[in-house]
Amino acid sequence: MFYFKDNVIHQPPFFYIAQLNCNYEFDVIKETGTLLQFTSDFAYGDRIRQDKINEYFKGVRMHKAHSETLSDYFNNEAVKIKSKIGNKKEHRKRDTTDSVAGFINFIVKSITKNECDIVGLELRTIELLLRALDEFFVTVELSTMKIQPNDWRDFGILGYVQPGDKYWTKENRWKNIIKNAGCADYLY
Repeated sequence: MFYFKDNVIHQPPFFYIAQLNCNYEFDVIKETGTLLQFTSDFAYGDRIRQDKINEYFKGVRMHKAHSETLSDYFNNEAVKIKSKIGNKKEHRKRDTTDSVAGFINFIVKSITKNECDIVGLELRTIELLLRALDEFFVTVELSTMKIQPNDWRDFGILGYVQPGDKYWTKENRWKNIIKNAGCADYLY
């Protein structure tokens, strides 16, 4: 990690996407400095101080609960959508790219407090995220697959991948989604 530190993108994924379209200032030290220091200290052998261990695990539980709540919400919405789908083949053929781009834009606007959006961004720049997320949502709507809490982190990672880049994962679930989204050329 230290060897490749100059290649690290320090911005969280949707802040990174925001910066693709506007001059958004993300203060890495202010926003993630303690996390970076924590990671560095851990790499050099430090451990969580006993007097901070409860605080650390409270933060982990809070993040996990947020991801679970978000997943539950979207899984419940998928059930509502499933009940309205007449023809699955027709549903799969629908172009929902604008809706997914709108969702990504909602995230970007939310985290930047409306200072930035992706309106005007060449969507090919975030093609892998856009198409994989679209495929994922349609698959959830048409199958028994559920959104898992860690899926949100996986989506975020796709936001870093630009045309010409390669993405590597051991998870067959993601490989299949990416292939079905027509983005197999991004796979390593």
